Formats: sequence, structure tokens, C-alpha cells
Amino acid sequence: MANWYQWNSWTEFNSWQDEICIELGYPLPAINEATGEIDLDAQPTVVYAVGYEVAGKIIAVVKETESQELTPTILRPSPPAPLL
Repeated sequence: MANWYQWNSWTEFNSWQDEICIELGYPLPAINEATGEIDLDAQPTVVYAVGYEVAGKIIAVVKETESQELTPTILRPSPPAPLL
């Protein structure tokens, strides 16, 4: 299961992201879903989480297994503006 967590700054978030990526062995190779084989022509996964700035905090979705010492949050990103 995954939940939303918060950081006080981009610096804190990026530092955490760097550490978790090293711990989990990122970058991860792309896998062809049809064959289950590594796809050398596709982009590897290079980040664990995408951060959003909301109310002066940085928030991101993190799996519970990687959330030790993180601060849960009720903040959520705003929905994108509609296309005109």
C-alpha cells in the first residue's frame, strides 16, 4: 500500500529520493510487458517518486515499505487546469 508523505523543502525531498534510489538499485531497466524481457530501447526508471509543491511543502506518494521516518500528510496536489 502507498500513502502521501511530506517534506519541508525540495532539498529534503531530493536528498531522500537520492537515498531511496540508491537503496533500491535505481535506475531500473525497462521491462517489455508482453515478453517480460528487458527493453534496451526504452527509458529506464530513474526516480522513485514524483514530488509536488503544495502549501509550502513537497508531497509525494511512497510505498509503506519505504516510508520509515517520513511524515504522513493530508495535503494533495491540485487537479490540473482544464484544457481550453
